Amino acid sequence: MSARNSAGKAQTPEFGSPRAIFAIALCLALVESGVLLFEKWGSASSAFFDTDDALRLVQVRALLAGRGWYDQVFSRIDPPQGMTSNWSRLVDAAEAGFILFLRVFFPDDTAELIARETFPLLLLAPAIAAALILARNLGAKMSVMICAALLAVELLLYRQFQPGRLDHHDFQIMFMMVVLAAATLPSVSKTAGIIAGVATALGLAVGLEALPFQIIAGILFAVRYAFFGEANAAFHYGWSIAAATAALFLVQTPPHLWGVPFCDALAINLVIAVAIAGFGMAVLSARPELSRTAKVAGLAALGIVSAIAYLAVHPSCVKGPFADIDPGLKTVWLDRVNEMLPLWNLYKVDFADAVHGAIMMIAAAVSLFVIWKKNGPWPARLAMAMVLPLAILVGIRYARAQDYLFWFGIPAMAAALSYTIPKYTANRVLTVVVSLLFCPLYLTLLILMIEPVHAGGKGGLPASCGRISDYKTLAALQPGLVLADLDAGPMILVNTPHSVLTAPYHRLSSQLIRIANVEMGPSEAAEMSVRGLKADYVVDCTALSDKGSGFFHDLRGGKSFGWLTKVSAPGDVIQIWRVNPR
Repeated sequence: MSARNSAGKAQTPEFGSPRAIFAIALCLALVESGVLLFEKWGSASSAFFDTDDALRLVQVRALLAGRGWYDQVFSRIDPPQGMTSNWSRLVDAAEAGFILFLRVFFPDDTAELIARETFPLLLLAPAIAAALILARNLGAKMSVMICAALLAVELLLYRQFQPGRLDHHDFQIMFMMVVLAAATLPSVSKTAGIIAGVATALGLAVGLEALPFQIIAGILFAVRYAFFGEANAAFHYGWSIAAATAALFLVQTPPHLWGVPFCDALAINLVIAVAIAGFGMAVLSARPELSRTAKVAGLAALGIVSAIAYLAVHPSCVKGPFADIDPGLKTVWLDRVNEMLPLWNLYKVDFADAVHGAIMMIAAAVSLFVIWKKNGPWPARLAMAMVLPLAILVGIRYARAQDYLFWFGIPAMAAALSYTIPKYTANRVLTVVVSLLFCPLYLTLLILMIEPVHAGGKGGLPASCGRISDYKTLAALQPGLVLADLDAGPMILVNTPHSVLTAPYHRLSSQLIRIANVEMGPSEAAEMSVRGLKADYVVDCTALSDKGSGFFHDLRGGKSFGWLTKVSAPGDVIQIWRVNPR
């Protein structure tokens, strides 16, 4: 008897076959792509919306121009030493490959522009399919259709997939959803176990932001083996995650860094930990005859040993991915990064996002209660009992984690509604329509209509600082080294031939603090500092928040300095000064 039947769920959800789910996912992806393209089409030709999108394109362009695969230093940031990237070469390769494909049909500039507009949309179909599978694994008969309806209208789900978004968050969300969909199947086949293992490895290779959820997926496979005898699932998941993680590490990491541990990327310390846990699980699950006590003890030992191995190589990683940064960076930079804000501060700069996230947290908690009470299929229920509370807690502390909360929460909502609404109506259309009334986006819009006065302005990079046309004057100048606010750095790199002294990335923590001290320091000391940095230009995007005092504040206030020559027009958003030779 299957796990689904043993849990009392004899009925297969409508449209729950793989063929139906993938067909629905493809249709939804096409519809959502059309909506996003209609809303954003052409915007990529005029602006960049995020510093990470701009810097990612700089890296992709360098790869296309012949930069070596293992040459992952941003040489135009803080030259001559540059900044070693912690971003995955796999994302660069995917985006560069898509641009090369488009160059067969279009001129180079047009191919790049089309890629910026459409590449993120290619990841929608697998992410949506995984969400539908998760809803099917969790819910009753109408779960897939309710989930499809919610996915169709909850447009903020797709903010990491919108045209122009070249960052890596969409990859990480998509891979995590695939892992969760495979791990929660009522019965995990060899293929599903391998898919879960490889998708986890790919997610780790791209970045570590989903690591807590990936650990939960591993725990779920361990539970399936220890308590429910699913040795086959654990075996294929274990060896595939260990082998794929090691292979991807070797493929994307420069050989001179193979022995160097890091806390913010896939490095030797994490490879060792995954190898111990993954291969250990495979070896252990090859012994299905072991007693439950022996299985639990063995799996617990593997977890402890792998954690010890990870921290033994680089003990400071116990503090998280920012373990190696200068503590002073928090006030200089991290406190002004919206995606790092806790919920209680997010509402001050983006009230709508804060309300939307809070509503989703409540909906996820209620949905988990309904799902657990209904005694549905145990793998999916157990997974949700672990990932949803964690997603809520992390989402309260870091705004960035709310993307995962929404992608986990919508399938959970669909499952809960599939148990609840059919009690009151057998009409399928009415069931779907009623379920849409619980869409978090609609509830957020209702609150904003009632209380619009509280809606604050958007934080982060101002739109005008991302406009490509505003950098034409700077781009026409002789290439040199630019002193600018950290958020302007990537925009200068992608739109001009210049180099910059800094950019908003934690691996530059000491340099970020040094440049902040110049920008906010006394104007009397600015000449010595700027010349000491060997800057050729000083640049200010006037749409950025005023420093309040110091050198950049005085520049924006119109104060003249004999050692600087104004290059830009008075009304330009990007103000430029040339550093005069001695």
